[in-house]
Amino acid sequence: MIPWILLIALILVYSITLPSLLKRAGLSSTLGYIPIANFFPLLKMIKRPWWWFFLLLSPGVNLLMLVIINVELGISFGKRKPGEQWFFGALPWYALSN
Repeated sequence: MIPWILLIALILVYSITLPSLLKRAGLSSTLGYIPIANFFPLLKMIKRPWWWFFLLLSPGVNLLMLVIINVELGISFGKRKPGEQWFFGALPWYALSN
């Protein structure tokens, strides 16, 4: 039950913070407001294939993939130090807002 609550909370955080991140990355921020469709421009922003979205749909793997996507998001914004990557992996809702 707790992983589902965390997953829903993370999806809500993405819906709130992703449009501004897409704008900073030079992409259109319109898809950032749609809860499930916002993962496609996110994957485009981190330069990963579109089929990673299907990994987000499989239970268990989705939580691991969200951590990987968050770390890749930090790398795409120039956060390459291990401490910064751990920060993006552990507290993405705070790291995405900075």
